[in-house]
Amino acid sequence: MTEQEFQAIRERLSKVETDEWRYVGSHTDEHGAVSEYIVAGDYANEGEPDLVIQVWGSEDDRAYAEFIAHVCEDVPRLLAEIERLREALEEINKHIETRLESVSDKLCKEIETYTDHPVAHKRKRSVRVQHALQTDKQSLRHIQAIVVRALDGDSA
Repeated sequence: MTEQEFQAIRERLSKVETDEWRYVGSHTDEHGAVSEYIVAGDYANEGEPDLVIQVWGSEDDRAYAEFIAHVCEDVPRLLAEIERLREALEEINKHIETRLESVSDKLCKEIETYTDHPVAHKRKRSVRVQHALQTDKQSLRHIQAIVVRALDGDSA
């Protein structure tokens, strides 16, 4: 989802009253047709809801009605979760960048040291550089796994 799409959803949500939507039940008319109803607010304090939504035409009208009634509480929660995950991902990316800079610095120092020593020491240094890189790769893979689990909703 792009930032523009995300903000468009936020804007649409800001234009509606979301605190008082509720499913109120069903009604059967004189022809036996069943309708499910959702109401929202009594913002004028007149004793009547300002918005009535009638759902009919499907065998599972109640499920649709309850889904619609909960959209106004579900969407803000989903948007908050998206923001939380984006912030977490940003923090993880900062950590990865810092780690990569550290690896790069270590590697440059090792290469400088490696080129200044006799051949016998070069092999030892080469092994140390490879070990340092392998350790950092494992660390970054671990961070990546945490991100994937977070985005999949797994808190384990």
